[in-house]
Amino acid sequence: IKVHPFGNMMCVVEATGQEILDALEWSARICPTEYAKDGNAVGENGGFLHVSGLKFNINTTIPSPVVADENGLFLEVGEGERRVSNVLVEQNGEFVEIDPAKTYTLATHNYMLKSAGDGYTMFQDNNFLVDSAIADYQVLINYITEGLNGDLSGYSDIEGRITVK
Repeated sequence: IKVHPFGNMMCVVEATGQEILDALEWSARICPTEYAKDGNAVGENGGFLHVSGLKFNINTTIPSPVVADENGLFLEVGEGERRVSNVLVEQNGEFVEIDPAKTYTLATHNYMLKSAGDGYTMFQDNNFLVDSAIADYQVLINYITEGLNGDLSGYSDIEGRITVK
C-alpha cells in the first residue's frame, strides 16, 4: 500500500518525449545495482519514478550519464549510453515507441512539476493544462472508489512496466 503523507496536488502538463526520456534517465541514475541478503535494494531512491502508460528497461551496468547542478538538480543527460532504453508509451491500448519530438500529456504532482522535487527540473517551464487541481491522495481514493468501484482484483499481478537488469 502506498501512503501519501505529503498532500501534493495533482497537475497535468504537456511534455515532450525527450523531457520524459530525460526524467526516466534522471530517475534511473541511482537505481540500485546491489541487494541485501533479504532482497531489498541497497541505496533506495525515494525519487524513483513509478509509471503508468509507459514500459521501459534499465541497464544498471551502464554508468549514469546524467549531470546534476551544484544543488543536486537535473541539468542534462551528458555524453554516453543511456541506462534507460526501449521506452514504450501506451496509445489507444497499444504500446508504441516514444517519440522524442512529440508532445504528450503527463499527470503527476506539483512537488515534481512545479517545485523540481527530487531534482526533476525538466518540466518547470511546461504548459500546465491542470494546475494543482486536487490532492494526490484524493485522486487515488477517487480512482479506487469511482473508477474501479472498489475492486482491486485487477492489480494482483505484476505488470512488468519497468525491467531492471
